[in-house]
Amino acid sequence: MTQAGPTASAPRPDGSRIAVVVNGNAKSVSHEVIATLDEILEGGDLYVSRRVEDSEAIAASLLDRGYDTILTGGG
Repeated sequence: MTQAGPTASAPRPDGSRIAVVVNGNAKSVSHEVIATLDEILEGGDLYVSRRVEDSEAIAASLLDRGYDTILTGGG
């Protein structure tokens, strides 16, 4: 897990790449939720935004890494 972007991203068995971006300040995004997502994603594809200023760096990382799918959560 990372604040602005992961250091590595493994492709899925079908070759697709999935990233998850969550609002770390959302009430439903607890430390436990972040830890669970990080474990499921094997520590490479989770982005946690805590400030509006994080959005540009996260967007750049998502584009640079060429994700096929980007899921978002936390309102």
